[in-house]
Amino acid sequence: MREQTRPKWMEKIDWIVGKVESLSVFAAYLGSAFVIAAVVALLADILARNLTGRSIDGVTELSSWLMAALSWMALSYTLKENGHIQVRILIDRLPARILQVLNVILYLVGVGFMIFLVYAMWDRLHWFIERGQRGMEIRVPIWWLYSVVFTGACLFLLQFVAGLWRSLSELITGASPELNTPEDPITGVPLQSNSPERRL
Repeated sequence: MREQTRPKWMEKIDWIVGKVESLSVFAAYLGSAFVIAAVVALLADILARNLTGRSIDGVTELSSWLMAALSWMALSYTLKENGHIQVRILIDRLPARILQVLNVILYLVGVGFMIFLVYAMWDRLHWFIERGQRGMEIRVPIWWLYSVVFTGACLFLLQFVAGLWRSLSELITGASPELNTPEDPITGVPLQSNSPERRL
């Protein structure tokens, strides 16, 4: 069965949403790079302690910032892939139309919360810039590091907006909502089993 043709204005917004989701994928790659950098730094510190008896200055602080950056950079991609923890005992039993409405409401709540959080984080970032505060060990301006966390929060907000649009378009067109089933990142096969004994 062929899909119904979407209006041009919806297709334009779909294109923008696709670009937002591409940014989420790029952020996930950055997060992976942060993990690798943290692991390399920690391994180098362990090697230095074993060979010289001294730790490398700044490794602990740097790795903590890298892990914080990883967490925030991964949030938008995780939301895009519907990978956040879900309890679906009730949701899986709801009619499709009610599920569409609930998706819109939940994304609206998420957008509202993230707008508030991004605003608060922007105020904090501005405070770091004005104070010129530096790290205790690595002496790098904290706003450099915090800007990465702030960028991750902004991408998370944009991904909530993208999810809100998809939910609204499903509600407008009457299409069945996505069931938020995670897929294997390599094969693309849904991880949720369709067998009756595996369903809640």
